[in-house]
Order: sequence, then structure tokens, then C-alpha cells
Amino acid sequence: MLYSHKFAVFLTLIYAPLYVLGQRHKGDATFYTPGLGNCGKANRESDFVVALSQKEYHRKNHCGKKIRIHYGSKSVDALIADSCMSCKPDDIDLSPVVFDRLASRDAGRIKVTWDYL
Repeated sequence: MLYSHKFAVFLTLIYAPLYVLGQRHKGDATFYTPGLGNCGKANRESDFVVALSQKEYHRKNHCGKKIRIHYGSKSVDALIADSCMSCKPDDIDLSPVVFDRLASRDAGRIKVTWDYL
């Protein structure tokens, strides 16, 4: 019995991170003017960066990791550089260059899916 319990714990430790990494998030994307982010680095509008919601940002240290954002048939990768205080749990705030790759800024807010790389 003890062997099967250890094996179950081992499988959970191996596969649980894969589930989280493969989890697709759905939310709104807006754009912002980057500056000195919560990750401690100054970014510009031309940098491929993103701010996560406070809830998602504080789950663990995501600074410097990448996400892939999907909108329709388009997708773009961005580096996590900040947190977004006004974002709902799966919403993200994109640098202007990232938003431009997905839609016109005139849209202001778009429905996206995204996942960790």
C-alpha cells in the first residue's frame, strides 16, 4: 500500500505542473504604457511585454517568463514584466507593440486566450 501511495504522489508531482503550463486562460486584453514594472525593469512601448492580473501575478514569481496570446488567427509571445491592478483574474495588459500585432488600438479591448510557454 505504501508503494502505491508514493507512486501516486510521484505522478502528481510530475503531471500537475504540465497541466498548469497547458492551461488556457480566457480574458480581455487592453494596452498600457510600460515603464518601471513590478519585475524591477523599465520597459518601453516597443518592448514585447505584458502585465498579468494581480491574482495571476501573485500566484508565483512569473517575472521574465513568457506567455503566448491568441486573438482570432493571430498570436504573439510576450514577456511578463508587470502586474495590472485593474485587470480581472485572466485579463492581461499588453504593451502597444504587442496589442498592435493582434488588433487595431482603436478596438481598445479584445477577447483573447493565452497560455504560459
